[in-house]
Amino acid sequence: MKKFYLIFIVLTLLAYESNSQNSIAGNALQYGGSSCLNLGSIDFNFADQLSILCWVRWDTLPNKGNNWANLITINSKWSSDNGVFWLQHNSDNSRFEFAISTNNNGSISRNMIFSNTSPQQGQWYHIAALYDGHDMYLYINGLEESSKGKTGNVNTAGPDHYFTIGAWAVSNNNYRKFHGTIDEVSIWNRCLSAAEIQAIMNVNITGNESGLQGYWRFDETSGNIVNDLSPSGFNTINDSCGLNPPAQIIGSDAPSYGTLPVNLLYFQPICGSDSNVVVEWATATETNNDYFVIHRSFDGMNWEILAKVDGSGNTNSIHTYRYVDTKPMNKTIYYRLSQHDFDGKYEEFDMTSVFCRDNAKDLKVYPNPISDEFTVSFNNISDMEGSVVLQVFDQQGRLMASKTDEAFGGYNEIKMNISQLPSGMYFLHVRFMNLYLHSGEILKN
Repeated sequence: MKKFYLIFIVLTLLAYESNSQNSIAGNALQYGGSSCLNLGSIDFNFADQLSILCWVRWDTLPNKGNNWANLITINSKWSSDNGVFWLQHNSDNSRFEFAISTNNNGSISRNMIFSNTSPQQGQWYHIAALYDGHDMYLYINGLEESSKGKTGNVNTAGPDHYFTIGAWAVSNNNYRKFHGTIDEVSIWNRCLSAAEIQAIMNVNITGNESGLQGYWRFDETSGNIVNDLSPSGFNTINDSCGLNPPAQIIGSDAPSYGTLPVNLLYFQPICGSDSNVVVEWATATETNNDYFVIHRSFDGMNWEILAKVDGSGNTNSIHTYRYVDTKPMNKTIYYRLSQHDFDGKYEEFDMTSVFCRDNAKDLKVYPNPISDEFTVSFNNISDMEGSVVLQVFDQQGRLMASKTDEAFGGYNEIKMNISQLPSGMYFLHVRFMNLYLHSGEILKN
């Protein structure tokens, strides 16, 4: 049986980049709460699917900005909630919000979903808002956080519907102007897969991808033209909203690392049996690698050396490592990994944390093999309520399906349909809040 930790390869490719990597994000547009891009009435050729992707960062405290601060929207210049889609913050700017308007046999309806993530000042977030004709989804940093059933074709943009970035077209609520930085905006007329979202987070797309309708990298260094790098050619003028001063061109440090070699694929502590913590990591390539050192902290500031683990020297194949911390404490524990070369050079990777509680007992996955639908059941004896994420990966570590549900104290059953997946062996990953409850193989008939 393959080790289950291969499933983390795609998921955490971004989160644990080494200090030696360089971002290829280029430039970005910084909105000071007084500017935006207005590209006017645009036909993106939507039918019953769409995808909206971007990197965003609050540069002031979120609660100091305009309510419902807008990121990307097609909205009427006359009416607040008359439009096509809205990617923005909620009313008090504490969560990301995605709303879409659809036409179902002449009946137009508008629905919205919200992230679990609460944006913090100065931190980059990758956002993907999706609609596949049956459901709407919101992904933050490559992970699905919210979904909702919805049907119908994407509402058609009228002549008074303007596509805007950084604010919206109607004047109420101070144009809902955004106080922060936006980068790598792309609009698609198809619903991207989870694997595509995770890949796009880390590369500069070419501009010729299937379904791409608009792509703004904001890498201009001078002038007032903002270029669309897709074949659509929807170029515009910086501050085309006329809300001077224009957005500022700044160097972007959005965590996008392109096709540069990535050594560390993931570094993840997982709650094991008998209150142990299993610290696992994997590398894609290693060059001149002598050994790793695992560091542990109980406050995130004061560190101790927990273990030294031999590296694999030079290799171009995936190598996995694990260490069992047999003496954790009943509190949040922080772990950090450093890698040391034979010549004495070293690099450190970002820390991560885990809090192991005896939350779930008697976890079962059935039926297995699976025809269309399976059930995950467990007893949540902690009485804590929170989100449960079910993720299905293929044998190459690509995320193929995901579902988010709520767990409550006591007995829980969560059903997931994977009828759309081809027959074969997959890996199921079950996470409750920040706790990893289960990882194992499932067989799809």
